[in-house]
Amino acid sequence: NSRVLTNASVENTLNYEKLFGKHNLEALVGQAYRYGSTIFREGSAAGFATPYHPVLDNGETRSSKGSEYENSLSSYFGRVNYSYNDRYLLSASMRRDGSSRFSPVNKFGYFPAASVGWKISNESFWHVSPAIISSLKFRGSYGKLGNQEIGDYLYQGNINSGIVYTFNGIRYTGGLQTIVSSPDIKWESKAITNIGFDGTFLNGHLDISAEYYKAKSTDVLIGITIPASVGFENLTPTVNAASFDNSGIEIAAGYHKTNGAFTYDISANFSTVKNKVIALGGNNEPLYGVGSKTVIGGEIGEHYGFVYEGIFQNQAEIDAHATQFGSPVAPGDVKYKDISGPEGKPDGVVDETYDRTSLGSGIPKFNYGFNFSAAYKSFDFSVFASGSAKFLVNSRMYRDLHHSAGALNYSTDMLNRWTPDNTNTDIPRLNDNDVNNFKDSNRPGWLQNGSYVRLNTVSLGYTFRENLIKGLAKSRMYVTVQNLYSFQKYQGYNPDFTSGVLNPGFDFGSYPKPRTIRRS
Repeated sequence: NSRVLTNASVENTLNYEKLFGKHNLEALVGQAYRYGSTIFREGSAAGFATPYHPVLDNGETRSSKGSEYENSLSSYFGRVNYSYNDRYLLSASMRRDGSSRFSPVNKFGYFPAASVGWKISNESFWHVSPAIISSLKFRGSYGKLGNQEIGDYLYQGNINSGIVYTFNGIRYTGGLQTIVSSPDIKWESKAITNIGFDGTFLNGHLDISAEYYKAKSTDVLIGITIPASVGFENLTPTVNAASFDNSGIEIAAGYHKTNGAFTYDISANFSTVKNKVIALGGNNEPLYGVGSKTVIGGEIGEHYGFVYEGIFQNQAEIDAHATQFGSPVAPGDVKYKDISGPEGKPDGVVDETYDRTSLGSGIPKFNYGFNFSAAYKSFDFSVFASGSAKFLVNSRMYRDLHHSAGALNYSTDMLNRWTPDNTNTDIPRLNDNDVNNFKDSNRPGWLQNGSYVRLNTVSLGYTFRENLIKGLAKSRMYVTVQNLYSFQKYQGYNPDFTSGVLNPGFDFGSYPKPRTIRRS
């Protein structure tokens, strides 16, 4: 077999700059083209006679197959920056992108952007001492971004020409569409509005930036699950299926000490995000992900399932509780809450239809970072950390290791499972029918606290004096550790995994980040 991957890009830009009096003008126009392709070919043969000669034609049976995918993106763009007397700032841009991943009628997307700024500290009426406020700028912006990162040819239905039919006992080969598609898919877009300020204080030692943002994503491209009974091979066709808002604040601050033998820079950033679903396409029916549900007015991909009420300790508790999923339970099994029924109130039955509910967010509410660098004489030191907080993770690995039956590997937590002699536990009993697992819920371990702080980089160095070695003007020795340690309660590897749009809080099984040590 052979596989050929091709990626090519061409980009051309033309810049113009002009300074006349108090006016400063910068302009840019450009064109970009990207092309990608994947070609796969395979041939095989079996049934070779001796002496063996590894040539495909020598086999009694032979087969071959191949595939080819191509995609291209053609773009034109322009931008104008203007400032007057370094006080009033204006920037405007426009992009026109054409993608082969959409049908000819929908291939083009137009994405404008504009921003304004006012350096109030440069005004003639500004008389604040630089020791208090060195500079201050207010700014606002609006812009649109486009997304076409989906597979190739998803707007086209495929005909399988190898479908076999039988008529009157005779086999015929015909064709049938086996891949369902949406020919109307188009560019996903995000419109972002920002309002904020940038300031320096204390004679330039302190920097602070803050802004409020609102981002509205429309025509979001996601795979929607369809019933297998529809009869198509792909059960998650890509469509423009959702619109949602993200809003919040972003704050960054830094302090710089640049004089003396000991110098340092310390900076931090903090941001919040509030997500709200405003449309789901079609009839605005809920969309389901893995252990998640998306509804109008809620968050995208909220954890969804049953409410955990503890472990059955005896038969009397079982008799007094609602039946669960039509399966017999015993002491040591998980107890789920009877939330509702056909008449809108608990009905004595726990089932998939009426007793699942929202269980929390899979999207971090807060994101933050911290950076510190310092130098003393010839020594230098730096550390960078980042993290997120206020979200829950549904870990597939943890769940898979908590099955209650069989000979597969178990989590060590199962050593603390319920037994008649060990009842003070939240780990259910072992049982051949495994009635306790494969149910999305908030039982302990199923939804875990995803908050974390990671030491991303720690570095220590020493710079030798110039010409320590003849002919060597400057030299430095250092050691750097990346991904040193993560402070987290999550029992998986990475709480900052990436997942699908409809299930942002489901960890399908992310690989651990490697710890890297470099010395030089």
